[in-house]
Amino acid sequence: MQDDCIQKLDIHIQQIIDISKNLKTDLVISEVKFTQEISEILKELKFMSGEAHVDIRTQVEQYAPFFTDIQRLRIILSNLISNSLKYY
Repeated sequence: MQDDCIQKLDIHIQQIIDISKNLKTDLVISEVKFTQEISEILKELKFMSGEAHVDIRTQVEQYAPFFTDIQRLRIILSNLISNSLKYY
């Protein structure tokens, strides 16, 4: 239980750091591979899905290149996924 609280606190601290970096950094536009990014985010949030016994399946059909700032997109996707696990 204590380990879970530490992990959750660590995620919140990381999100605060990400927001701070976001405000201070310039945009870095590059191609995004959604399958890869979502997979990495799910690995980072793995402990949350284990608590709720959630079976996570992803299916990404990316037919065209997508360009954006990956760090900012990762923050958005991470928040969406973590919130969906939290409120499942």
